[in-house]
Amino acid sequence: MKSLIISLLLFTAVISLMIFNIKYVNDTASTMKELASDVRDGNQSADALIEYWNTRRTYLSFCVSFRELDKVSENLLCLRSAIGGKSDLMIEQSYLLLCDSLDDISRLEKIFT
Repeated sequence: MKSLIISLLLFTAVISLMIFNIKYVNDTASTMKELASDVRDGNQSADALIEYWNTRRTYLSFCVSFRELDKVSENLLCLRSAIGGKSDLMIEQSYLLLCDSLDDISRLEKIFT
C-alpha cells in the first residue's frame, strides 16, 4: 500500500513537471517573439532581448536540445547585427528567422512531452 501511494505521488509529480516545462518553454518563446517584434520596430534594444534570452537559456537547456538553443542564439546575434547595420531587409529577415527558431522550440517541446 505504501509503495502504491509513493508511485502515485511520483507519477503526479512527473506529470506536473512536464506540464510546467511545456508552459515555461511556450511562455518564453511567446515573450521572446513579442520582445523581438519590439526590437524590430525600434522600441526595444537588442541587448535587452539577448539578456532576457541568456537568463532563460539555462533552464531551457534541460527541456530543449542544445542545437535548437544555439540556433536561437545565432539568430539573436544576426538580429543585433542587422539592427546595427540599419538594413530594413536584413532586420526583417533576421526577425523571421528568430521567430521560426522560437516556433521550432515550442514544437519540439510539445513533441518530446
